[in-house]
Amino acid sequence: MNAHPLGHVFISYVREDKALVDKICTALETANIPCWRDVKSLDPGDKWKSKIRNAIQNHSLVFLPCFSRQSVAKSKSMMNEEIILAIDEYRKLPPDAAWIFPVRLDDSSIPDWELGAGKMLSDIQYVNLFGDNYTIEMVRLIKSIEKLLERDTGSYDFKATNADDLSEAERSIFLEQKTKALLGDPKQRIQLDDLISDEVKRIVAGIKRLPPDLPKDSEYSNFAHILAKRAQSAIDLVIPFCNSLRIAVKYAEPAELVPWATGLSAIVNAANKSISSYVPSALAIRRVPALAAIMTIGIAVTLSNRWDAFRVLIAENNVRSKHDHLGTVNILEGTDPYQMMPTGDAVAKILAYSVKEGETIESACTALDNNAIPNYHTPVADWLFVELKSVFADQFHDEDEYELTFDRAEIYLGLASADAAIQLADKIGKSSTYGYSARWFGRSTWRANQTHTDPVSEMQNEFEIAGANWTLLSAGIFGGKKERAERAFASYASDFTKIRQSRW
Repeated sequence: MNAHPLGHVFISYVREDKALVDKICTALETANIPCWRDVKSLDPGDKWKSKIRNAIQNHSLVFLPCFSRQSVAKSKSMMNEEIILAIDEYRKLPPDAAWIFPVRLDDSSIPDWELGAGKMLSDIQYVNLFGDNYTIEMVRLIKSIEKLLERDTGSYDFKATNADDLSEAERSIFLEQKTKALLGDPKQRIQLDDLISDEVKRIVAGIKRLPPDLPKDSEYSNFAHILAKRAQSAIDLVIPFCNSLRIAVKYAEPAELVPWATGLSAIVNAANKSISSYVPSALAIRRVPALAAIMTIGIAVTLSNRWDAFRVLIAENNVRSKHDHLGTVNILEGTDPYQMMPTGDAVAKILAYSVKEGETIESACTALDNNAIPNYHTPVADWLFVELKSVFADQFHDEDEYELTFDRAEIYLGLASADAAIQLADKIGKSSTYGYSARWFGRSTWRANQTHTDPVSEMQNEFEIAGANWTLLSAGIFGGKKERAERAFASYASDFTKIRQSRW
């Protein structure tokens, strides 16, 4: 069998893991990424050692060693020989070149193979293709490989004509591809609207399927496990929509953003729909899709400086209030991340620990029972930070850049939330204190202590220097009024400082 002309992903594994590797190959090949593996890529009579050596040395764009308990337990295997060959090739590459992508098929450890210059294989960022985050991790892997191939996700050629027949990982790439393709063709506007409308209907239906209560026979000791699993399914549900949102923010004209704006409103309204009998913490899980989508918008806008998109999707987007007498409120008023899961909430701790440590939710629950989970300042934000990496996998050069962008996105959303709260308080009478405070305070509060900087003050200085010409005001945020922006900064900065000081 001839090597693919553009190169391939070389997959190294032990026979015991064939079924798991088959699943990985299917996902990669569905995304039009060629794979090389000995069971399929060797013709009868081939000299297998020389063929494998050639496949690694001459045609492999990515080397994917798949580790498991079975592979780690074997002292001798063909996989070990393949890794030795791959390390030899890796040492010829420039420092920090991305070529080896370790994969964990279970919770076993990555072996300490020496790569040279004091670096070990276990030091390389790995992918966990098992457990609750399989979909998110697979999308992240595909996008990382696609970045190396230097081609657009629009080049994917799915055989399916719609997203209904795809897995969650495939659906994410499909939605991204279709959004790019249809945005560039005005004649396809109806098809694009239908695509986003159908995806929103799928999410709303999924939200409605999330039980507002716990099983009657559930014990207190396992309720957090049940809710954490539901939260994970809720964020998996919305990730494909988030991939489409990112593209829309970057490329769509303001008038073209209506399908995403109305879709986001529908998602928030579905989450906040009143139910007569429910457990508050169970009902709060329904807000996860809206929270993830809004944070996606914040990151995408911060990256692309598309404040006209922020105005349409966030600043001027209203939803039904949970309080009938208020009528409609800004979408940020309808999505409160800390009302959803408070800082000390067991569910939030489990979710944050599982993604930060690369553990399953089951393992995180065991850690919680053993008091082994740290007291995270902002577990919900920490969870979102990791989960949304797959959406922006090819947008950042390194982790530091992503962290800084995430921080600024939180603050922009916080300022918009403060403005919405002030406008609401003015609407119902200044004697009332309802809604006078922003709610969007996340990782940026405790990270500010680590870096010894004040990101809110830095942003406020940018605003004061630019004045009425500040980019956000020019785009119509804060109603385009400098006085409104000043009030929002004063309110948010005061609360940010208090919260920051409490997180030493």
